[in-house]
Amino acid sequence: RQDEVKKLVKGVNILVATPGRLLDHLQNTKDFMYKNLQCLVIDEADRILDIGFEEEMKQI
Repeated sequence: RQDEVKKLVKGVNILVATPGRLLDHLQNTKDFMYKNLQCLVIDEADRILDIGFEEEMKQI
């Protein structure tokens, strides 16, 4: 997780993440730099919706 935090604080152009991990970083990673983000890929989003995590997707 610390490697992810270092990259997210510096800023990335492309981000691939599961909804749970992305929401965790949005809520808990201080100084998450997302203004330069050009492409966001939600990994396994279809499966996540099927098993009832629609609320997490809405929060994102």
